[in-house]
Amino acid sequence: GTGPLEGGSFGKKPHHSSRFLRSGSSGGARADFWAKHESRRRAQDFEFHQSAKTFERARIERLQREDLAREQAEREKRQAEEARVQEKHAADEATRVLAAKKKMAGEYEALYLAFEEKARGKMKICYNSVPWPAKGGSAEFVIDFHANSKHLSEGDTRKLVLQWSRRWHPDTWARYDMAADEREGILKRVEEVSKKINSLLD
Repeated sequence: GTGPLEGGSFGKKPHHSSRFLRSGSSGGARADFWAKHESRRRAQDFEFHQSAKTFERARIERLQREDLAREQAEREKRQAEEARVQEKHAADEATRVLAAKKKMAGEYEALYLAFEEKARGKMKICYNSVPWPAKGGSAEFVIDFHANSKHLSEGDTRKLVLQWSRRWHPDTWARYDMAADEREGILKRVEEVSKKINSLLD
């Protein structure tokens, strides 16, 4: 028979070493592939997390801007409401003051006309019987003509001041019957009032 060295399997070169080499080379390629795959996956994960952080940061910043804008709008609304209330109070106060001055002017006008009627009827005038449009020693007016006439036109204001100028002119008062011992003091005070009134025409 044929011996192992003559043609049997023992006579052939073994092939397992080449298969081992091929297997080892294939395993290295797979390892390299998975290493690259893992590297790409980690890079993608990192990029995803970075994008998520960027998105979250942008979301927070947007919410902060919206909060600031809302607070600013509410603050401006409160300020506008406060300004409206203040304007209304100021307008109400101006109306009240004007009404009070009109009332004061009306009451004083009635008082003076009653005095004037008596003075023209030859009533003897005493210093304390005169309804002086002032208090204190000088012509410090209780009724401020300019303030009282703000509701009037410029022409009507001038007419009002001219009326008072004629009313308190020294020549007008020189015709009245005055107590002899008070005549000088009355005419001196009338002159002060007249100068004060005439200054409003400048």
